[in-house]
Amino acid sequence: MKRLSKDELYDLYWNKGLSTCEIAKTYNIGESTVKLWMSEYDIKRRSLSEARKLHFKKVIDREIREKFSKPSPELAYILGVLLGDGTCYHRKHTGRREGVSYEIQLGVTDYLFAEKFKRALEGLGLKTSIWILRRRCGRKDVYKVTSYSKAFYEFYRSLSLKDIRKFIVGFEPYFVCGFYESEGCITYNKARKQLVIQISNTNYEVIKAIYDIIIDKFGIKCHLYKAKTTLGEKIEYRVVIQGDERCKRFLEIINPVIKNRPKNVNEEKRWLKR
Repeated sequence: MKRLSKDELYDLYWNKGLSTCEIAKTYNIGESTVKLWMSEYDIKRRSLSEARKLHFKKVIDREIREKFSKPSPELAYILGVLLGDGTCYHRKHTGRREGVSYEIQLGVTDYLFAEKFKRALEGLGLKTSIWILRRRCGRKDVYKVTSYSKAFYEFYRSLSLKDIRKFIVGFEPYFVCGFYESEGCITYNKARKQLVIQISNTNYEVIKAIYDIIIDKFGIKCHLYKAKTTLGEKIEYRVVIQGDERCKRFLEIINPVIKNRPKNVNEEKRWLKR
């Protein structure tokens, strides 16, 4: 092949981020030849630390493309949970553990919920563990689900709610299920003698997205309210589904492992009779 010009070589190496090895493979030439040309053109090469950073960035980008860029039921469910009770954050460590960890975490008192979230993360190829935080004085134990992935952290933090709404198309029930298991509840209204499902959150845009899916995709009538009470300085918003048939249809569509029937004993008996 013809010799690469200085501008071409500079563009490949510095602008496009290719290594000398990758340039050599792309143009079917020896790596030593690429290095010789760079020396002749007086093109500065990366330091060892810069090369390592670029390598790890490429590894993360490749992992994002292979594992997370493709919509799936597991990913839609995980996104729903993370917009509710779940968290995805980075933490700096000092001392012997100096460095940064990128964590996906969920802490809940329902084991079934924790186990389902763990299976969804494992479905994306992430190593995940559950450990129990023992509580005293009659308080319930908390099941902590933890996974570490810089690639997932970078992917999740790059998404806006608009991106998420596009990303979950075709997998809306899984997304709503994850959010409902985090932020929803089902009760029996004695005054009206009917089941009621409520899904609450202080983020209006998220609640509006859930409301739109229930109305447009599930075809279930529901209402969006601004709650009378506030959580600190934040206003709480609620999606409310009323009526036995609507509530049951909603639960059949999303198929949650928890919050799928009223908690009260008398309400439970009434539910089983139907």
